[in-house]
Amino acid sequence: LEYEVGSVTLRGGLRREHATLAVDTYTTLATYGRRQVQGGERSFDEWVKNLGVVWRFAPGWSGFAAYSEGFGLPDVGLVLRAVNVNGRSVENLVALQPIVTNNKEAGLTWQHRLGSLTTSVYESSSDLSGQVRINAATGIGSVVRVPVRVRGLEFTGELRPARDWTLTAAYARTSSVTATAEGQPLDVELSSRYQGPDKLVLATRW
Repeated sequence: LEYEVGSVTLRGGLRREHATLAVDTYTTLATYGRRQVQGGERSFDEWVKNLGVVWRFAPGWSGFAAYSEGFGLPDVGLVLRAVNVNGRSVENLVALQPIVTNNKEAGLTWQHRLGSLTTSVYESSSDLSGQVRINAATGIGSVVRVPVRVRGLEFTGELRPARDWTLTAAYARTSSVTATAEGQPLDVELSSRYQGPDKLVLATRW
């Protein structure tokens, strides 16, 4: 849905996500103790929504804000392989619960015949993430369901000082934290598997 009134544009959406997982009865690898896991079927349903607003408050200037939700499953293969307790079944593995992510973003844009500039900040969080952690002693990975919060800022700019010249720049910075276990504070930085380094790109075109 999109609605425009004067200098303000509102956008919203609603989406139904459905996922089904069917697994036959199987036995895990020797590394995990050769455990027999009862097969079964799991279904997950979720309504995810998004809402955004753009305000053109002055010639060439606009501000925007948005909220959206994401839906996905954790690393299903790793969850199923890592069962190391007898008597488990696919239908009661808590680690298979879907990941619902809440995303917030706000920013400012300037556009002119000489160039353009956009800067934004965002936050993405999930109460039940699907991190993969590797045991340093065994080298075996497992899925950990703990909260995660990602914050970042982005900057992109373009300058056209002459008809044949274009200068561009982009900068991005991300900061991500998680918890050591459920119920613990968010005071552990995420690894490079989930968080990239600061990025700066400069370019010119003639």
